[in-house]
Amino acid sequence: SVDRIISLYLPQLNSCLYKNKIGSGTYCSTWFTTLFTYNFKNNEENLNFLTLKIWNDFIIYGFYSIFKTSLLLFKYNEHNILSLPNDEILSYLFNNLISSGVFNNKNYISSVNLLDEIYLPYELMVSLQNEYVIYEKLNIYMEDQYGN
Repeated sequence: SVDRIISLYLPQLNSCLYKNKIGSGTYCSTWFTTLFTYNFKNNEENLNFLTLKIWNDFIIYGFYSIFKTSLLLFKYNEHNILSLPNDEILSYLFNNLISSGVFNNKNYISSVNLLDEIYLPYELMVSLQNEYVIYEKLNIYMEDQYGN
């Protein structure tokens, strides 16, 4: 999950989110279902290029690219998040993380380059996939045993 990736690559940010009881399930579903475009401003130049890059990576690499993009967003915004008051962190993740500048028209080329430079080991991705499968099986078992 994104939580695990953050814990491995950005431990200080992970501690902050954990302390504030903010898990990736809270904010990632919107990112993933829209492939990070829900908060893009229509009038920003060059976002179409970056959007195509993100979607292209998703088509070619699948969820690997989604985890890479998530890590890029957190790496770029780590300082901002850590400097926020605790009660503003979740709002920032929903409303400002994507539009914070990493994907704006001044940085889109460097953002594309950063996306290409982020490496998540294949073994980690397989491990995350296996954890997800176990989690889903556990959810099905719990629903069967205890109802909805």
